[in-house]
Amino acid sequence: MKNNRSYMTKFGGCRQARQVSLLAWALAAILGSTTTAMAGGQSIYALVNDEPISAYDVQQRVNFLMMGSNAITKRMRSAMRAPDIQERFRKFAIKHRPKTQAEIKALQRKFVAQIRRNVEGGVRPKVRSQAVRELINERLKLQEAKRLSIVVGQKDVDQYLTGLAKRNKQTLPQFKQTMAKRGVNIATLKQRLNSQLAWRNVIRRRYGRQISIGNKDIDRIMAGSTGEGGDEVELQLHRITLPLSGKIDQAIMAARFADADSLRRKFKSCKNTAALAKSIKGAKFQNLGRKRIDSLPVDARPILLAAKPGQMTPPVFTTSGIYLYAVCERRTVTGNSKQRVAARQKLEQEQFASFAKRLLRDLCNDAFIEFRGGKAISRRCGEG
Repeated sequence: MKNNRSYMTKFGGCRQARQVSLLAWALAAILGSTTTAMAGGQSIYALVNDEPISAYDVQQRVNFLMMGSNAITKRMRSAMRAPDIQERFRKFAIKHRPKTQAEIKALQRKFVAQIRRNVEGGVRPKVRSQAVRELINERLKLQEAKRLSIVVGQKDVDQYLTGLAKRNKQTLPQFKQTMAKRGVNIATLKQRLNSQLAWRNVIRRRYGRQISIGNKDIDRIMAGSTGEGGDEVELQLHRITLPLSGKIDQAIMAARFADADSLRRKFKSCKNTAALAKSIKGAKFQNLGRKRIDSLPVDARPILLAAKPGQMTPPVFTTSGIYLYAVCERRTVTGNSKQRVAARQKLEQEQFASFAKRLLRDLCNDAFIEFRGGKAISRRCGEG
């Protein structure tokens, strides 16, 4: 009993330090744990158009995805900050009766590893389904690449791996060693990269000629961006204002919108805008000159971008009145070509992504997929 009291006094005198230390061990466990290999690694788990996915493939992909799982990180942080965490560790430590500081630290590692196993157990089924779906998608992508005689060079894959290692401040051999310590053979990452590069080439080969990006599409992206990006579109504008003052009721609003509709129907060209304004009592004409799109009211920008030269826009309601814009001329200022190139690339990527999703869905629907080594997942392939 005396020994227990002595141990409890020594063990209870550094509660705050233990709390910090426990969390540190937990974070280390998140980054550095390895996963136990599963049995039957080379048995066939599934067939995708008669091409096998082994249980080892699934195990490796699960290990890889678990490494970067945000769900594990969040759950570990939550578990290590639980109100009763210190009491649970105290009972765990008393059960093992450590006698030295080194033994206490060893128990901390064991305690955190136990919590991590529990956390991984809760996350693993979902990650496993994700891993199987990802592997099936990759088989379908590589099969389509093979059909189109698209081959990714090993040099390209190694180049990507070297860049990945560099971002982790490691050489490629060091990166491979780090992956191995975490239960991941570098071959599984190479396979993943190979399918991604091959699929990108498939989409560009099949749909490259269907990608169509016009200046108006780029203008719309530029107008919605911040900074200098919106300075690309310049319009020569006339504006007619139908003022609203005093008490505004439905009758007044209806009358003003009727005036606006009349002006739009009578508008022929910018040559008669001023004369049109005079035909409506209280209407005000302004020649705004050349205006860059980002200098105009936000509510009016989409309407003005959609209008062609020689057109009058639909009415734009503001607190001071109803505006009608006449677009007399439109031009693109090419001073900021880099941002226009970036906007074009963004739109191209969006279109390619849409084509890629559609093609993968079609390949998935046409595929013969048979599960042998495990239970079929509810969503066997495709995005999401």
